[in-house]
Amino acid sequence: MADNGIVGIWNMVAIERPGADGALLRNEGPHGFLLYDAGGWFAEAFSFTAPDGSAGGVQYCGNYEVEGDTVFHIPAMHADPANVGKRLPRQFIADGDRFTLIAGAVRIHCERLR
Repeated sequence: MADNGIVGIWNMVAIERPGADGALLRNEGPHGFLLYDAGGWFAEAFSFTAPDGSAGGVQYCGNYEVEGDTVFHIPAMHADPANVGKRLPRQFIADGDRFTLIAGAVRIHCERLR
């Protein structure tokens, strides 16, 4: 797999998502990681506190493919079994030791650990 800037272990530092009024809300407190290896495997696991105080999280893993500035996550395991085997598109911005994963209106900001 070509070097596309995303291979590594990424520590999540913030999640941005629109609030009920459409204003962008930034949560500086997610706890989790994104991992991409050179062989085409990925894992994503994180937890966060939503603006209303409730707990949330995401956990899934599988293969990935990159086309331009889009990474397709193809889960082998997902908390929602309906997503297993689907090509889930995510835009990304890789800038050295900073990485942003964009899923619709949600942006996950990360810093490289390795």
